[in-house]
Amino acid sequence: MTPPLSRLQTRLPDTLPLTEALAADIARILRSDLGVPQDQAQSGDWFRALSLALRARVLEPWLAAEAASMGKKNAWPICRWNS
Repeated sequence: MTPPLSRLQTRLPDTLPLTEALAADIARILRSDLGVPQDQAQSGDWFRALSLALRARVLEPWLAAEAASMGKKNAWPICRWNS
């Protein structure tokens, strides 16, 4: 079975390259966090690993910006998402 990640890479336009770092993050999360080998992963496992990798990439800069804005006099409060 061809992993969905390599199928995805062939379908993405050149303007949206899937970076090696993101692919490595997905593989790491799939293996260490979800405990599923790549060759046995189902589409749901790939989706969850992708979601967690993207969440980490969005969350880190967001938390850094929130920490930088704390204590500033004219900083707008950041609305937290509830999921």
